[in-house]
Amino acid sequence: MLTVVPVTCVIGIDIAKHTFDIAKPLERDKYRTKAKLANSPEGFKQFDQWLEKHAEPHCWVLMEATSVYHEALATHLHQQGYQVCVINPARIAKYAQSELRRVKTDKTDAKLIARYA
Repeated sequence: MLTVVPVTCVIGIDIAKHTFDIAKPLERDKYRTKAKLANSPEGFKQFDQWLEKHAEPHCWVLMEATSVYHEALATHLHQQGYQVCVINPARIAKYAQSELRRVKTDKTDAKLIARYA
């Protein structure tokens, strides 16, 4: 029998070649964010520290499939025991259209990905 466990913690990541931004939804449309972490082992360690402080171990982490830039971080997070979901960027783009979103920054994209979750 399949047991469904509600997702209570999600993290959205907007990733690029050199950096990534993260967002965790809070109550009342607020977010806890961190910007411009290095897309490298050093940035991954900073993210690990942020996750230890602000996220539960069972958190889902969502990011777009951005060329190959997401692969190292996705692998790292999976090895740390997080549920990792790599999303087709077209899905996020259509979701953004459904929200009639006009602002496009890395930080707002991380928030959008977290809301999509």
